[in-house]
Order: sequence, then structure tokens, then C-alpha cells
Amino acid sequence: MRKIMSLFTVVLFVMLTLSPGILRADEPVATAKDLEQVNSQLRDQITDLQNRLKGLENRLSNAEKRPSAAPSYIPSPSGKAEGGMIKTLEDINMSGFLDTSYNLNTNRPQKAGTSAGTNNLRTFDTRDNNFDLNAFELDFEKLAPATGGVGFRADLAYGLNAAVTDGAGLNFGGATGVVDEFDLQQAYGELNIPINGGPVLGDKINIKAGKFVTMAGSEVIESKDNWNISRSTAFGFGIPFTHTGIRSSVDLDGGKGTLTLGLNNGWDLVRDTNNYKTFEGGLSWKLTDALSASTANYLGKESQTDANTAAITDEMRFLSSNVLTWKTPVEKLTLMGNWDIGNQRNVAAITAGALNNPKVRRDGMWHSYNLYAKYDLSDKMYLAYRGELFEDNDSFRTYGTTTPRRARRFWGHTFTLDYRPYKNFISRLEYRMDTSDAGIFDVTTGGSTEGQASQSTFGTELIYLF
Repeated sequence: MRKIMSLFTVVLFVMLTLSPGILRADEPVATAKDLEQVNSQLRDQITDLQNRLKGLENRLSNAEKRPSAAPSYIPSPSGKAEGGMIKTLEDINMSGFLDTSYNLNTNRPQKAGTSAGTNNLRTFDTRDNNFDLNAFELDFEKLAPATGGVGFRADLAYGLNAAVTDGAGLNFGGATGVVDEFDLQQAYGELNIPINGGPVLGDKINIKAGKFVTMAGSEVIESKDNWNISRSTAFGFGIPFTHTGIRSSVDLDGGKGTLTLGLNNGWDLVRDTNNYKTFEGGLSWKLTDALSASTANYLGKESQTDANTAAITDEMRFLSSNVLTWKTPVEKLTLMGNWDIGNQRNVAAITAGALNNPKVRRDGMWHSYNLYAKYDLSDKMYLAYRGELFEDNDSFRTYGTTTPRRARRFWGHTFTLDYRPYKNFISRLEYRMDTSDAGIFDVTTGGSTEGQASQSTFGTELIYLF
């Protein structure tokens, strides 16, 4: 190799030296004396190049004989320590969001003797003409390995939403009647157990134990994951928010479906109020690439208090919540339907304009029908509509919120414009109209409070994701 490099160097030098004479063809031909002088110069230059090459070879040889550098005890950036807090934090995914909103009710509701107005029959956005901190939430999650292992999830929420969703018995405010704006919304351990279920049952059973959100309904607690700002009447009064217990699930038919079974303390209960547990069963299925369906069912005894006698009884409660989602052939249009039906045994009968009749007991039934439509105006903007009908046949679910006025039927129409200029920022505008078969919505006239059969609200919401 070295000989070839030496020869290549010599040839290159000769070509560069002779090239001026070759290019100048109009010059006189060199004499023999001139050629001898050139040859002498070439020999001297070749000798000099050989000496330099030999010196370079000696330096390379000496460098190879030097001892290697001392071993380094600094861990490489890709290395991970065995155990310890740093490794634990590396394995945990943290996310969250900040949700703020403003609402204005055109009825300008104001109860006599107060300066604050209330949006009746609302779950979260209950304050009129008010800037609200709905939620500041931090979510910590370590997914259980699909091949087998453990994980966990914990959702910590602060704000007005937390005062609605915290389960009975988990009150960090410390005193009865104190509004607690902190909620451990979810906190559960997760375990994946490998199985050989084949194409029918999949390859694992997932088990969760602790507190987790309900499977019922098409809407969720976090507004960022809904199409609208406000929640429907069915979400607020027809279904639970969370459960505390144990839940197991398994994939079906190669992942097309999921079967879920569990036991818990009941509806929104961290501490059970009776000696009975509530059974939950759910099934979701991807029928086609564009169509999916799910059902969630709950059955168990719930404690209830008679409004007249103050007696507490445990009666059976049933709920079935069913959702159908369709990505329509219209490219940018998605439709969703939600049908819920619930029943509570042996509740005191409630008649319009009268108090509970303790001598007449019957089953309380409620059912709801919600239709959703979402049309993508662009990659960053969509328009959503929700139409809803909620029927509370015996005013069982809504009685406490509309006293002394009672209603059995509620309609609603909601239009929401969602614009996301950045991936981690959501801005929304919303108009909503609520109507009922009785004057349950507050208005203020001349300082006295009167009931009206409808209310309209305008809302705006800003959500920052991280």
C-alpha cells in the first residue's frame, strides 16, 4: 500500500511539473541539457518526499504502541441505573391540562338576596357571568407491559370540576358542606396477565384495582376529550362519574372487541354506604372500519334517603348505557348516538306541584337520547352539534336540583366551534339552549325570582395541554 502511495505521489508530481510545458506547445523544444537539469530536480524532490513519508510512518507506529486511556466510570447517556427514583421517573409518563371558561346566561338568573346567578340543570358550568377555573389536572401513568407486568395511573385534579366528581367519602376539605376543589379522580394499579387465548380471547387479561372513571356514556369528565364545552343533562344526571373497585378486561376477536367485567362500591362512592356491591359489565366492538358500538351496564343496590321521613333504604339500581359512532361516507362528518336507560326500585312517588308521597312507592325510571354531529372545517377547526332529550319520569334524578319546581322532560340544543391554532391549545365558542316542561330555570324580575321554561347560554373555553 505504501509503495503504491509513493508511486502515485511521484507520478502526480511529474504531471504537474511537466504540464506547463505540455500546454505551451508554441514554445521551443527543450535541449538535452535542459532535460538533464529537470531530471536532477525530480530526483531531489522524490528523495525529499520519501523521507517525509518515512517520518510519518514512524509517528503512526509510535502512537499505536502507547497505552490506552484510563477506564471511565461516568455512565453513558443511554445507560440506566438499577432502581432508584431517577429510573422510576424515567418510566412514568406525565401529562395534563389547564381548563378555563366563561359563561353568560341570557335569563340573567339571580336568586333573591344574592348577587350570583346559577345556570340551572347544569353539571359543571353552573355559574353565570363568571370566569372559572374548571380544572388543572396532572396525570401520571406507567402502562403495564403488554407481555405481562404491572403499571398504574393517577389523575390529580384541582378546580370546580373536582367539586362535582369527587366520590362521597373522599373529602380533603375536612368538613361537611365544605366545597372541595381537589379530587383524586383516578388512582389504580394495573396488571397484565399473559394468556394463550388465541384469536378469540387475545394474549392477556388486564386487571385494574382502585378508583377509575365510569364506562357509561359517550361523554367524559375532561372537556378536552368531548366535542362540546358543556356536558349533556344525561351525563350530569343519568350516569355515574367514577367507581372504586376492581375491573378486568380481555380483547376479543383479534382486538376488534373488548369485554369488561368488574365489582365496585357503587355510583361515585369511595367508601361504600351499604353491604352490597355493584356489578359492571361492558362490551365494545369495532363493527367495521367506520362503525363502532359499545354498551356499559351496572346493577347493584344504592342507598337513598326519603325526602319526607329521612329514612335511608338500600334499593336495586340498574343502568344500561349504549353508544354508536359512525364515520360517515361524507369525509369530514362523524355522527355519534347515545341511549341510556336507568331504573331505581321503590322510590317515593313525586308528582308535579306536590311533595313526595311516602305512602306511594314505585320504581323511578329515567332515559335519555343524545345525537352528536362533528364536521371538520379544516385540520384545525370543527363545528359540533348535540341534540338531547332527557326524561326523568318520576323526577327522581333531577328532583334536588329543581326544587321547588319540578320537571320530567328536558330538551337541549348545543352548537360548538372548536379552533386549535396549536397542537397544545384549544379554543372554543358555544351556544346552548335548554328547555323543559316546567318553569325550572331562574330569572330575575323586580328583585323576585321566577321560573321560566327555557334558558340560553353563551360560553367560551380555553384549554392548554402539556
